Amino acid sequence: MKRVLITGSRGFLGGYLKSLLHAESVEVIELQRPNAERKGHNVFFSVSELVNVYSGFDVIFHLAAFIPYAAMNKEDEQLQRVNVELTRELLFAFPQVRFVFASSVAVYGACRDQPIVVDSLPIDANSYGFSKAAAEGLVRQMKSFAIVRFASIIGPGMKPVSMIPAMILQAKLSRKITVYGDGSRMQNYVDVRDAAVLLKLAAAATENILTLGVSTVEYSNLQVAKLIAHATGADVVFEGSDSTIGNRYDDRAMHEHLGFQPKFDLIDTIHDIIAL
Repeated sequence: MKRVLITGSRGFLGGYLKSLLHAESVEVIELQRPNAERKGHNVFFSVSELVNVYSGFDVIFHLAAFIPYAAMNKEDEQLQRVNVELTRELLFAFPQVRFVFASSVAVYGACRDQPIVVDSLPIDANSYGFSKAAAEGLVRQMKSFAIVRFASIIGPGMKPVSMIPAMILQAKLSRKITVYGDGSRMQNYVDVRDAAVLLKLAAAATENILTLGVSTVEYSNLQVAKLIAHATGADVVFEGSDSTIGNRYDDRAMHEHLGFQPKFDLIDTIHDIIAL
């Protein structure tokens, strides 16, 4: 790869991917939201603006997404505009470019398979998952693509909009960590640095790829809370209930095929988040 386009390059995953590629002397062109501040000469704010300057790239990493935290089943025009229509625009403008799409395990909805594998059938996906599945359908029509369905991406610098960074912030501020229900719900976490490497490997593959962006082990919410409590000196307290169903995932065969081996254990990631 000599020149790539990254959408969402100022996002959590996009920032790490950009740094990884810069370290390998790859030229990174960035597509940002229209109201973003222009930082650098390789920044663009619309697909039409891009087309006027570039006829193509070695790879497009499409990471930009609208994620309606705490309202994943709420209808929002941004789900269609950002998650689906922007994908369509990019594919139409650059049909010959290898397209690497950051999707989500939310496409599986309430899938009953345990563990969930790539070919597991979705059941009742929420609005966010449905928008990602719709975008995947567009991507699958292209000549060269890779789709990575990520679970929870965590790591240093993330905002406290999901469970682990919220627990760490609570531990720092109040020396306690709240676990809802009995804490038995299982979740899968992948370090953002590993996630960036997986995207790069998927881009380098010669065939079309559909894979899961997951780590090799799941943790219960109580296990996570205890890891954070041990690292911060906080106490774990229980409150309310948690009826959300946890999931396990398995895509070891494709990961081995791509040469992907997660480098960061959850405890390493937690310590790195706390250190910031």
